[in-house]
Amino acid sequence: QATPKSMPLAPKPWRKRHPVLSRTILYALGAGLAVLLVVLLNDRLGEDREVELEALQKQLDGLSLVLATDPTGDRLLQLLDEKFSDPDLPVLLKGRALRWRAMAWRRKAENADAAGDTVARDGALAQVDAAFDACKALDLAPAERFAMRLERTESLLLRERVSDALAVLPELADGHEIVLALMRQFLFAQARRLQGRLDEALAVLRATLRGIEGGLGVSQSYVGGREWTTAQIAVEMANFLTSQGRSAADVELWIHLRTLGADDYEVQKSAARGLAALGEQNEALTSWRNARRLNSALADTEAAHDEDLGRLQKALRAR
Repeated sequence: QATPKSMPLAPKPWRKRHPVLSRTILYALGAGLAVLLVVLLNDRLGEDREVELEALQKQLDGLSLVLATDPTGDRLLQLLDEKFSDPDLPVLLKGRALRWRAMAWRRKAENADAAGDTVARDGALAQVDAAFDACKALDLAPAERFAMRLERTESLLLRERVSDALAVLPELADGHEIVLALMRQFLFAQARRLQGRLDEALAVLRATLRGIEGGLGVSQSYVGGREWTTAQIAVEMANFLTSQGRSAADVELWIHLRTLGADDYEVQKSAARGLAALGEQNEALTSWRNARRLNSALADTEAAHDEDLGRLQKALRAR
């Protein structure tokens, strides 16, 4: 029987036979795992930040509901302070939050003016200008900067500072999106109206609407805290023409928009209203028939609660 001295020795573990190589491999594995953990952690943080920003964007989009139920503007300002004061916010969110801040302060200025408090009004208007100045200092995308200038122009026009408004109004050539270009022309027309040059204002709008070609499309631009479509701003311009001009020439404009927005219920409904206001009953009924074809249930509901549409509904059924 073999004695302990005569038994063969067990081989040394590999890591002891090759200490340098084993340490190198172990260190490399450790470093690799550390890098992997950092990458995974950064990815998770990136995903969390992306989710957070998406949530903030949704909250920003919902501020119109807050403003609609906030007669003072205080609640809106509180939300902006709580949710959108992070200096690391993306430029898009930061800029839009500042534009919302200007709207909130404008609401406060209007309330102060209605109450006869000129000191509070002037203070609120100074905050409106400060919000726009802060937004102007940001590195905004061209469309965002154009939209911001449109909002500032409107703010100045509401205060009847026409010269200042025209100085802020961007050049038409800079409006790469059709919605922004249409809004620019609408504001230019409003400035001319305030200057007592209504005929020129109406001529600008008529020429602009006639120049729309190829359909109203689905183009959208973010102005005044909401997304505007080509159809919506075109209808606003045509409504202004109808209310201010009441010209037979504007009948053709409504028919033009009706043709461009053949599949748009709101355009057909607005054309029916506009044409009826201009005394074109037959064309108005054609537009209302188009609207009913697109959404008869909605048309019936609106006609039941709207006097003008109710008359069109009754006349159409009598035919």
